[in-house]
Amino acid sequence: MKIVRTFWGDLHRMGDRYPNQIKNAVNDNLNELVYVWGVDNYKFISELGYECKLISEDNFNRDLASDHIFYDHKSPNHKLYTINQALKDWDEILFLDWDCNVTKNLDENFYKILRSGGSLQAPLYIYPKKSIDWMIEETKKEEINPFFTKLKKLIGKYSYEWKDNYIVPNAGLIYCRDKNIDLLKLSIDLNLECLTDEFVITAYVQSKNLSLEDYILNHEPKVITGKLHDEDWWMLLQNKFNDYVTSIVKKDNYFEHR
Repeated sequence: MKIVRTFWGDLHRMGDRYPNQIKNAVNDNLNELVYVWGVDNYKFISELGYECKLISEDNFNRDLASDHIFYDHKSPNHKLYTINQALKDWDEILFLDWDCNVTKNLDENFYKILRSGGSLQAPLYIYPKKSIDWMIEETKKEEINPFFTKLKKLIGKYSYEWKDNYIVPNAGLIYCRDKNIDLLKLSIDLNLECLTDEFVITAYVQSKNLSLEDYILNHEPKVITGKLHDEDWWMLLQNKFNDYVTSIVKKDNYFEHR
């Protein structure tokens, strides 16, 4: 199994957020391979000690997107491109976002747990229905507001529902050992926007007519729970959903996603 990460775009588009995440992830000591767009990005990441593979001297694949997700809503397709490339290079991969970090050492049990599950796995997380309007209101005077208004239009189609919440696969951790799964092509064919890397997993399982419980049994990795949130009310609901998930499958967490 090869652990992979990626970076595309402007390293400082969100201030110091991305440089700090990349620096902090060094401490995980995962021996990961980083697929990188952009010469400057490659230089910064490789000088921190990461093994890197330069996909393009350009910061973007302009056929996919040309800005941060908040401004070019198809930007996460770069991640799906990375997953496709990694599956050409390796038979089994674990993709991680930079803010998805280890909480304990990866041992034989970790690999056994992942391999006992489905060939594609990503943890579910929660979007309270009220959170969409909350984010629209919070950003109403900002240029990123169109992202959230578009998200509101799309999320109902590409999610499960649990109580009064949308449930979406989280692309911060994706395990895959099936080279025939082409999430990028599916995303492009469906003309997905906003959370393209997450909506596309929903679309994939929808094509198999899987219920929420089916997803948890077959595609929920048992090594991580849903993404953590800064808002207490949101995290409270996430914890309740985590309890529902663990009533169906047993977890032994090795990662957390902030």
